[in-house]
Amino acid sequence: MRVAIIAAGRAVLGHLVRVRVDVRSLSAALSLLFIVSACTTNRETPPAAVSPVLAATQKVAALPMPAEPIASPSKAASKPVPPWARVKISDVASRFGFASYKVHGKRIALRGESTALEMEGDSRRASFNGVVFWLSAAPLRSWGRWTMLQSDVDKMLAVLVQPSQSVKAKGYRTVVLDAGHGGEDPGAANARYGIQEKRITLALANATRDILRQRGVDVHVTRTGDRTLDLEERCQYATRVRADVFVSIHLNSAADPDSSGIETHILPPAGQPITASASVRPRDQAAYPGNSHDGANLVLGYSLQKSLLKHTGAEDRGVRRSRFCVVRSAPCPAALVECGFVSNRKEAQKLLTQEHQDRVARALAEGVLAYLDTVRRAQPVRSSTSCVGRLHDSSI
Repeated sequence: MRVAIIAAGRAVLGHLVRVRVDVRSLSAALSLLFIVSACTTNRETPPAAVSPVLAATQKVAALPMPAEPIASPSKAASKPVPPWARVKISDVASRFGFASYKVHGKRIALRGESTALEMEGDSRRASFNGVVFWLSAAPLRSWGRWTMLQSDVDKMLAVLVQPSQSVKAKGYRTVVLDAGHGGEDPGAANARYGIQEKRITLALANATRDILRQRGVDVHVTRTGDRTLDLEERCQYATRVRADVFVSIHLNSAADPDSSGIETHILPPAGQPITASASVRPRDQAAYPGNSHDGANLVLGYSLQKSLLKHTGAEDRGVRRSRFCVVRSAPCPAALVECGFVSNRKEAQKLLTQEHQDRVARALAEGVLAYLDTVRRAQPVRSSTSCVGRLHDSSI
């Protein structure tokens, strides 16, 4: 039947062409031909075989689809952003309430009533309220706008702006001071001036302990004399005494005799590079015990660095990220402080004096007390008998 209908259609078409009908008549005839052919095929042509997957797809497509909801701005803002993503610094300024956001060339400045953040494009060095800290990645310009890493926003800036949120679940009663090196391990040395790291760090730890105990803080030291102590033992000791804070005291050394200043090291977030390297190595992907205190580590490191700069007037080498054993394995918020360079003539000579050692010890104690006070004030219920209630004693 289909063949007969098609033949009849062709005959009609031929007749119309022979009689030279107008275009409208020819178009109508063609439409009639295709309609008749389609109707015939639907009735008499058996359906082609369809794969099960295609059949299922056709069934789903045939179902009525619900209307897609339109996400509100608030919901979109709460959607988690991957730590490696980049965000516009102008948006960051709005999020944290910075009243001023200015860019001069590569210099980026965000300022609020009591906060000031300064960064520089293509550099990991930044400063918060005058204290240097190091970003995981440098700010970059993209489509005419400066951006920064989401991890730096969440793990650094958010902590510095709102420290109480990162420490409200932490303790504030027991402190462990770790005098770096000791015994068979002298640490950094300068034979010309007769200075050994292990001796100075022990003196600093003992002096800091005495100041904190005067303020009623429960303080322990990993070593009281010149003895060998491996790194894991130091962290295990902190676990035994249930430390709330761990501070490892060290001195620095460099091939360049002009290198000087103070730096404080804390653990980087998992998956982020150390300050000394821009690349992420396989070991950087691991999450260590110390990463459970990421926010509190930064609060502690910032407090120590700020206090040391205030009391010593030394060059600010910043709060840095490193995966030293004692900070990655510590059972509590931890920081490692480099209190000066034995390889620098001026700093080596100062470190040998009792006056400078006392100044550094007071700075370390004040930094620890400032951290403990931040933790105490973040607690839901404040204790009137807290040992850090006398933090604001002007004598420190």
